[in-house]
Amino acid sequence: MQTKMKKILLLLTVALLIFGILFFVAVNKFLYADRYGCSKCEAAMIRMEIIRDFLSAYKKEKNRYPSTVEGLQAMDYPDKPRDLFLKDPWGTYYVYISPFPENNREDSFLLYSIGPNGVDEKGKGDDIVCCKDRPR
Repeated sequence: MQTKMKKILLLLTVALLIFGILFFVAVNKFLYADRYGCSKCEAAMIRMEIIRDFLSAYKKEKNRYPSTVEGLQAMDYPDKPRDLFLKDPWGTYYVYISPFPENNREDSFLLYSIGPNGVDEKGKGDDIVCCKDRPR
């Protein structure tokens, strides 16, 4: 009976160790994506997808997206470095516009990075557009 318990405890310890290592790698890959072989464009897209999730949570709580004036600073980023969600991998601020200019409805937004050339091309050119959230 004790041998079985020791084996179970050993298996649980090994599983927990493996889970911990995988968690550490995943977190580091997210936080430092551009240092681990992931391009800055991919890192910007990953971060903007996370911002989109924060925007969805904000909308569920407040029944609206933050306005352009309130910006991305209006959201709460628990236990995360704020610059990670406000600035792209090139160090410039993400562009957030709400309501979405094409339809001017309160329940829409546009989110993009101005990209590697550092020129705001209004979501065109080398700008990396993540979200054009439009109501259905």
